[in-house]
Amino acid sequence: MKNRLPVFLSIGLILLATLACSFTTNTASTLPENTATLPKVAATSVPPASTQPITSTPTETSSPTPALAIVAVPQLTGIRFFDENQGWGVSSQYILRTKDGGTTWYNVTPAGLTDFGYSPTSYFLDMSHGWVVLPNQSDPSSPGKLNRTSDGGASWQESSFPAGSGGSFSFVDPNTGFYMAALGAGAGSEWVAVESTSDGGATWKTVFTHVPGAAENPGDLPAGGMKSGISFRDATHGWVTGNIPMDNYIYLYYSTDGGSKWALQPATVPTDLGTVFAGTYPPVFFGQNGIMPVTMIANATNLVIYKSSDGGASWAPSPAFVANAGRGELTDFVSPNDGFVWANGRFAVTHDGAQSWETVTPSVAFGDNFSSMDFVNTSNGWVLTMDANSHTTLYKTTDGGTKWTTLIP
Repeated sequence: MKNRLPVFLSIGLILLATLACSFTTNTASTLPENTATLPKVAATSVPPASTQPITSTPTETSSPTPALAIVAVPQLTGIRFFDENQGWGVSSQYILRTKDGGTTWYNVTPAGLTDFGYSPTSYFLDMSHGWVVLPNQSDPSSPGKLNRTSDGGASWQESSFPAGSGGSFSFVDPNTGFYMAALGAGAGSEWVAVESTSDGGATWKTVFTHVPGAAENPGDLPAGGMKSGISFRDATHGWVTGNIPMDNYIYLYYSTDGGSKWALQPATVPTDLGTVFAGTYPPVFFGQNGIMPVTMIANATNLVIYKSSDGGASWAPSPAFVANAGRGELTDFVSPNDGFVWANGRFAVTHDGAQSWETVTPSVAFGDNFSSMDFVNTSNGWVLTMDANSHTTLYKTTDGGTKWTTLIP
């Protein structure tokens, strides 16, 4: 989704694999969704920070990108488009740009870099600003390097990064951003750290961190539950989503102090679905209107869109749900009213803010190979598929999801 939803388990661990096997996200091997600044939520429900931030000391170098070369058939692992023509792509070897809707891809990889591992953790705010984490190859969870650009990949700056590549970004403007880093998981729990930057990623400070095995204090983000992502709408207000093996439990924690303190945000389960096991995905905003996908498993796996009209201060489920939808990260809203959901062989499309859904049958049998999607408006979108041999294929539609053209076979 574009700021938007663009970006992606066993009762616990198996559901996480089922719900979060892909965005950016619309996000973290896929390119995440962009973000917009919204009105503030009242800050009275979360206490002020009591921990002293830990500031990283960067070691920074600047690296110009060589003259642009075309990469003929890139094996993309993530995509992020901003209009019908302009977009970014990532693979295990390249950072790429396109200016013709994905037909031609130009290499804008930082000089000297040839291998990112399978797929780098990355985030693209617009066609100028992007961030890519280069993991420590011997230990991806340990501190790595961050490459960032503010000129569309013409040049990159590399600096030290306090976290590894197993995490997710959320930037609200070119300077202000957050990163939720994975610290480890086990027995239905996941430990994380939240890092923040106010200078575009040159320096970072740890505003919250778990200490595995340590007692939790009021205001801590709980270790219990598997986290699906993080989303901030401005410099202070943010959400962490995920799932925990409890009936009718909407896993939604929010902060009003820039990620230092967290509180559970209440949200109700639709009564017509009965007893469900729910998994939430990071919300995106359009002005004061927020969209948050929630996967609910009962006798079937269904997707419910939760909406906010007050900047995220409260959330309520829309009346219509998408049956047999499965993975909540394969949801993409391009406005508060217009959205797409991949639902096991078909697209479910809404133009009234999830009050109702219509089915669109694609001309391509994407099947289980469906990996990610990215729409920029109600007509133009892209789908990335991956087969059992990790070969990826890129498709584009210009009619809202019915007819698809192969761009990268």
